[in-house]
Formats: sequence, C-alpha cells, structure tokens
Amino acid sequence: MTVRKALVFILRGPDILVFRHPLAGVQLPKGTVEAHETTLAAARREVFEEVGLVLTGPLIPLGAWVCPSLPATWHVFVADAPSDAPDEWRHAPTGGGEEDDLTFDVFWTEAANARTLLHPLFLPVLDMLEQYARSR
Repeated sequence: MTVRKALVFILRGPDILVFRHPLAGVQLPKGTVEAHETTLAAARREVFEEVGLVLTGPLIPLGAWVCPSLPATWHVFVADAPSDAPDEWRHAPTGGGEEDDLTFDVFWTEAANARTLLHPLFLPVLDMLEQYARSR
C-alpha cells in the first residue's frame, strides 16, 4: 500500500525553512496524511507538529512526487512564512511516535544552498520548488 505524505516548503524571501533532525539530518516539514485528512489539512498539521508554526495563509500545491525507495507519494505545497516566524528556534515535535523525546533545530537557509544541506531524499522535491520559483 502506498503511503501519502504531505510536505511544505515555507518561504521567507529567498530562504526556505528547514530543520535538523538529530537522527536523520536536515529535512523539510513532511509527514503522513491520516485516513481522515486531506493532503492540505495534513500539510498544515505536519508543519505545526514538526516546527511549531501555524500556517494561516494559502498553501499552493506544487504537485505530487512518487518516492521510488519507499511506497510513498509526497504531496508538495509551498507557503509564505508567518510574519512573526523567528530566525531560528528549537522545537520538540508533537506528533508522537518515533519523534517522541527529540528536539529539532529549526532555521532558514537560502534556497540556493538547500541542495548541500538537505538529506538526499528531499532533492527531487527541491526541483519542484525551483521550477515554481522560475515560473513566478
């Protein structure tokens, strides 16, 4: 069975929001779409759980990407950062499960530098963001 995931690129000018997972490297907010959720609702929930931000503005769908190494489809969105988002912070994820007792370091990085920071699994969806940025 293919698992549905929701991922959000949160933008602040030329920067994107990332976090350092203590066991899995630098990542983007992403997580499983629950059976009762839309991908959009899951995207908002996962951002709150993983980095502590509440996204109230629009989320723009960029499309879906099928992860070949996992039976998963990632539904990718982009959103503007809340105006009160700090430059960096630490966040204890609230989703439970494997992330219990972990703390994430959340920070901004220039989108141009993201390729060198992100876990390689995220690079194909970074292509989606770059295509979106060129079309703006």
